[in-house]
Amino acid sequence: MGTQKNIAAVTGASRGLGLIMTREFLAAGDTVFALVRNEGTALSLLLRQFPQNLTIIPCDVGSTESVVKAAAETALRTDHLDMLINNAGVNLDLGHAVDFTQTDFDEMEKTFNVNTAGVMRVVKAFDFLLKEGSWSFAVSSSAGSISRNPSTEVEIAYRVSKAALNMAFRLYSNTVRKRKVGTLLIDPGWMRTDMGGPGASCDPEENGRLIVGLLKSAGALGGETLFVDFHGKEVPW
Repeated sequence: MGTQKNIAAVTGASRGLGLIMTREFLAAGDTVFALVRNEGTALSLLLRQFPQNLTIIPCDVGSTESVVKAAAETALRTDHLDMLINNAGVNLDLGHAVDFTQTDFDEMEKTFNVNTAGVMRVVKAFDFLLKEGSWSFAVSSSAGSISRNPSTEVEIAYRVSKAALNMAFRLYSNTVRKRKVGTLLIDPGWMRTDMGGPGASCDPEENGRLIVGLLKSAGALGGETLFVDFHGKEVPW
C-alpha cells in the first residue's frame, strides 16, 4: 500500500483508537468509511472537515442485520476496499477485578458477540469488497495471548474473547489468502482510552499513528497471518 491513497473501512470509528485511525487516514488523503453504532460529536466534526473523503455508515457489529446492511451501503459508494479494519470491541469487565469464580458466564456472551462473532460478521459481510492486494485487519490484544497471559484471573471474558478472535481470524485467513488478501492481527497496547482507562501506559494518539503506519506497510510483514504489536513485533499466540 505504501504512499498510495487507500480506501479503508473502520469499525468502531467514533471514539478511541478507531477515531484516531480515521483521523490519521483522512489527514493522509485516504478515503474512509466509518462504521459506527453511534456517530458521536468528534466524528461529526471530522465529516465537516473531510466531506469528500469520509462517509459515516451505521453499523452495530453485534447485529448480523446491521452489518449486512452496512456492507450493502458501502458497496453503493465503492467497488472495493484496500483495507478492512476491525477495531470495534468491548471490555465489560473493565474496572471489575473479578476472578473465575465471580465471572458471570451469561454476561460473557455479550463480550463474545462483539469481540469475536462481531469481527467475523464483518469479514463475512464485507468479503466481496476485498480484492487481490486488499488487507483485512483485526485489533486483538496481548490479553488474548495464551502463552503470555499472567497468572491473574481478572477480565476473563475479555481475555477469552480475544483468544477466540485470534483463532477465528487465523482460520478466516486460510480462505482469503487464496485470493491474495492479506490478514494481520494487531495488539494496540494498553492505551488511555475509554476501554483502557486513565491508568493505561500508552498514549492513544502516539499508538494510533504507529498502527496506521503499520497498516500502510503491512505488505512488508509477509502474507502469512501474524499477531503483532503496534511496533510490528510478533506477539506469541
